[in-house]
Amino acid sequence: MSELNQFELPPEGDQLNEGSLSDKRKGWIIAAVVFIVFMLAAIVVGALVKSGIFSKDEEPATSQAFITIVQPIPEAVLGVPQPVQISGMGGGLFEGKVVVQALDAGGNVLAQEATTVNTSDVGSGGKGPWSLQMVIPVKPGTAGQIYAFSPSPTDGSIMASSFVNVTYGEGVAVESFIEIAEPKNGTVIPGNPVTIIGTGGGLFEGNVVVQALDNNNNVLAEKATIIDSPDAGGQGPWTVQLHVTVKQGTPGKIYAFSPSPKDGSLDASSQVDVLFGEGDTGEEVVKLEDHLWILERYGGEKVLAGTRITAEFKDNQVTGPAGCNNYFASYERTESALEVGPIGSTRMMCSVPEGIMEQESVYLALLESANTYQIEAGRLKVQNDSGELVLIYDAAVTGTVTYLQRVALPDDAVVEVKLLDVSLADAEAVTISEQTIVNPGQVPVAFELLYDPQDIDPRNTYSVQVRITNGAGDLIFINTSAFLVLTQGNPSTVDMTVEPVD
Repeated sequence: MSELNQFELPPEGDQLNEGSLSDKRKGWIIAAVVFIVFMLAAIVVGALVKSGIFSKDEEPATSQAFITIVQPIPEAVLGVPQPVQISGMGGGLFEGKVVVQALDAGGNVLAQEATTVNTSDVGSGGKGPWSLQMVIPVKPGTAGQIYAFSPSPTDGSIMASSFVNVTYGEGVAVESFIEIAEPKNGTVIPGNPVTIIGTGGGLFEGNVVVQALDNNNNVLAEKATIIDSPDAGGQGPWTVQLHVTVKQGTPGKIYAFSPSPKDGSLDASSQVDVLFGEGDTGEEVVKLEDHLWILERYGGEKVLAGTRITAEFKDNQVTGPAGCNNYFASYERTESALEVGPIGSTRMMCSVPEGIMEQESVYLALLESANTYQIEAGRLKVQNDSGELVLIYDAAVTGTVTYLQRVALPDDAVVEVKLLDVSLADAEAVTISEQTIVNPGQVPVAFELLYDPQDIDPRNTYSVQVRITNGAGDLIFINTSAFLVLTQGNPSTVDMTVEPVD
């Protein structure tokens, strides 16, 4: 019996508890699942914190772009025209850039300044304060807005912005006005220059434009100035001088106005009626014979580059180069009538530049067709008997520059030529006209000094000054003797010899 039953059952007290073993296994599984879920949650939360979506102290992420304006406060009255302090906070901005604009009520930009956020991590979009000072040129009492923004570096769109409404300056704005004090209405103006004096106020940047007009409102002369006032938009005096080329006894007006920066309309204006000259005395302000005239246009065409055509009227003879040949002719004129011809010339043939001979032929024919002329706005204009404008000349001093030394000019040489008023020995010379010739080649170097005949006073003394420098700006040649021109019997064409500078 014992051999057949080799495996005996355990004693009753040692039997396995199957229910207890199952409960333990279930507990281990639940604990493992809880642990895994906890670890996964920790990983997700850590990633969110690292990305900036959550932070430990619940503050907004610095990568979010924002701008605030702390000063001035909304509806503040700013102390213009003194510099205005503007400050605020910003963050999440490209390189911390902040642009501040002062705008008027219409959105026009009155002033603009840029600054950056003051923080050590500005390059990574950190947040911090910003501030700047701005001078705002505007009439006191003007309503407007301080606008701060930061542009995107990719497309220029606005990353963040802020604004406050303000008033520029205390009190009521000065009402815009312009008054002409001199000359008085009905004044006879004897000659040039014409001095105009007036007052104004409440004008944008104090701008005043003054014109001399004829009775058809054609502009005879114009100059801009600004009011002499310490306050932007304040009131004060202004003055200008005009040179008016017109026949003696011509009725006209002096007109002063200030244009709006918004649409060009007039903020204010004033005018007085005058008579330019004491009557028809037969005396001309600018005489045909007092100047050398260089051709600018013929029959509506510009003169070919590299050619020079001039006309000099002396002793009832008009002469000059026609581009290739020299020409000569008699002329007769009255106050406005001009008759030229017949015209003779030398008989050379030129091929450079292309078209030079055709240009010469057309010019001489147009000059011979002259019927009337006028000197207007500093230019000589010639019309034919049909009233067509056929020739336009500028007054000019012409000549050449050379030197005796057997050296070449550097390739980067610069020749500067000036027409100077040297009338006052104890005062600095006044520049009437100047020409800068870059890379002039080798001497002789030709020059043309165009000028307005109104700027030439026959009582004064004028000369031509030459300076030649190298590419570094070092002076290498200069004229050491005076070359007088224009007045007191001096010519309009000079050939100048300059000396080296040691």
